[in-house]
Amino acid sequence: MIALPHFDEVREDEGGGDYGDIMGFDLRGHHDSDVVDLFLATVVEDEYEIDPGPGGWDVTHEWRHTIPNREGGGRYYYAASGGRGWTPVTRIAEPPHGRAWCINHPFEPYSMAVPATSVLDGEALIAKHAIDPDDPDPRRVVESACGASQPGYINLCRACAKSFREREAAARKAALADFYSKQEAS
Repeated sequence: MIALPHFDEVREDEGGGDYGDIMGFDLRGHHDSDVVDLFLATVVEDEYEIDPGPGGWDVTHEWRHTIPNREGGGRYYYAASGGRGWTPVTRIAEPPHGRAWCINHPFEPYSMAVPATSVLDGEALIAKHAIDPDDPDPRRVVESACGASQPGYINLCRACAKSFREREAAARKAALADFYSKQEAS
């Protein structure tokens, strides 16, 4: 029989010592998938009755450092490797950004959302990829006007966001050069 490990709840910090909804759990120690599955089935689903939705939970082995708050509790910081004062944890967390995905790479989570107006034919992309709010597919690639928190934004993964910023900087530089050359000519 597999023993359940000790765990900590990870909650939103709403400031002033107030803590909000549960965002995940930290199992103390690095555990294999059998322990995680047992924990999810017995503790999370039965006791807490939390359903993460179609995207599931993100499970990672990380190291955690706790900084105490004056009001009580503490703030957790995570890293891939630990040192003095860091604790090994198996982190079970809600998926980042509510499981939104890159428009170009639909299995890469997004790291940046850009306004559709800053992308060539951005409004057409929004209309093409707008989702039905009743659609069970969790791979949302745009924030359309269907009740999302930021309507009119296009989601990009890290690689696409870097490329977008580089192209945006080059276009801005070219536009400024053109503007100043016209100023000098007149």
